[in-house]
Amino acid sequence: MKDARQFFRYAVKKKLISDNPFEDIRIPPQDNPDRLVEVTNETIEKLLEYMRDPELRLVVTLARFAGLRVPSEASTLQWQDVDVDRATLGVFAPKTEHHRRGGRRSCPLFPELVP
Repeated sequence: MKDARQFFRYAVKKKLISDNPFEDIRIPPQDNPDRLVEVTNETIEKLLEYMRDPELRLVVTLARFAGLRVPSEASTLQWQDVDVDRATLGVFAPKTEHHRRGGRRSCPLFPELVP
């Protein structure tokens, strides 16, 4: 409903149609507090104990402890992005490459990432 309302609002703005049929429709909230669950570090550590695939373990660790987007940012990483001397990880984000920094940012090598 939100997408339809936005789509038709744009059509009205561009004078493709005169009225938005969705303009006065109230859209109920999309959040469900009963589904909110905190995923603790202990939960992630238990998950990692059971994971046998080292690449999958790496992806989960990068997502959780470095905040990388998966798969777009994790899949672009190369060894040259790891700066051991500065204890940082250079991250390229295709999603934000049109921004001023060209989609590049630095992430600290947190202790959870080092292993």
